[in-house]
Amino acid sequence: MEKKYRAKLSPSLSKRKEERYVMVDTETGEIVDDCRGYGFKSKHAAYACFGYKYTRMKRGEAFS
Repeated sequence: MEKKYRAKLSPSLSKRKEERYVMVDTETGEIVDDCRGYGFKSKHAAYACFGYKYTRMKRGEAFS
């Protein structure tokens, strides 16, 4: 995966003791994946899930 995407902490999705992360395009600042509006529980989960989706997008396969 290119270094174009980064997992960032989302203050709007995070709660007091439960941090949530979203995948952001570093060039535009646009949120590209937010785990259906819930956010990812960890940076590792965000990178793993988005990496899977990103490789499928490159192959032209659909995902939800």
